[in-house]
Amino acid sequence: MAFNGRTNLCCTTLSYNIQTHTYIERVTTSIEFQFKKKLQNTCIRILCGYSFHPIQSILKTVILKVYLMYFAAKENPMVTTNPGDEIQKDIDAVGRIAIVPSLLEVICRTTRMGFAAIARVTDEKWIACSVRDEILFGLEPGGELVLETTICNEIRQHREPVLIDHVAKDEKFASHATPLMYGFQSYITVPIIRRNGSFFGTLCAIDQTPAKVNNTGTIGMFNLFAELISFHLNAIEELAFSEAKLKEEQRLAEVRDQFIAILGHDLRNPISAIMMSAELLAASKSEEQITSPSAL
Repeated sequence: MAFNGRTNLCCTTLSYNIQTHTYIERVTTSIEFQFKKKLQNTCIRILCGYSFHPIQSILKTVILKVYLMYFAAKENPMVTTNPGDEIQKDIDAVGRIAIVPSLLEVICRTTRMGFAAIARVTDEKWIACSVRDEILFGLEPGGELVLETTICNEIRQHREPVLIDHVAKDEKFASHATPLMYGFQSYITVPIIRRNGSFFGTLCAIDQTPAKVNNTGTIGMFNLFAELISFHLNAIEELAFSEAKLKEEQRLAEVRDQFIAILGHDLRNPISAIMMSAELLAASKSEEQITSPSAL
């Protein structure tokens, strides 16, 4: 009879072990594979081969608590940003391109124009990202022009270069409002297109005197420089993405470690108490079977 009692106890324990393992498997299904295995192994080690029905409710409470904590940290990492922050990031990105000052200097010397700039152009703003100003135009990085008063606003729509050797002799731009407002006579601008096809802005140059810019050599140089700027912007963006991804993975790794630590701590004490109670119950049951008339 004592042997049968121990056998029933072992069978009951094995049954609840299987049920508990199944429950852990169900709760951790959506967690990454490696993390899920780590969580399962930790829970199984804590159980130490003993599991009774009350553990089901304890596991449910503890695991769901840390489970929700983990995914709250994982699924809500994004911080909302305003467009002004994005514009400043673009200005900073252009500032990080070491060759930009040299490019603008080459443009001014090659075309004999006194002002060259890289502009970030959106549907609302024209903002200078980098400037070489030899004619005291008065614009610095971060400075803005009213979008509607610029020719770049038109380029944003048709994405084609604009070249003007002499405004006063140009049929299209002789009476255009922009040259009259800003007082330039020669002008060239080409669009800067990102790898994904989005419009970043323009590479442009102006001067108060006429200049010969409408030729294949100048157009080719501006297009090459615009492509080079786009290439560097893409590289900076990819690097920033990789750095952000690495920081996010490090943050999640810390959350995972906290998850495991909390899970182990919260489960160890109640399970130890249950184990001790189970052993006492098993021992008292064995003593009752030994002293009972049926055992004799």
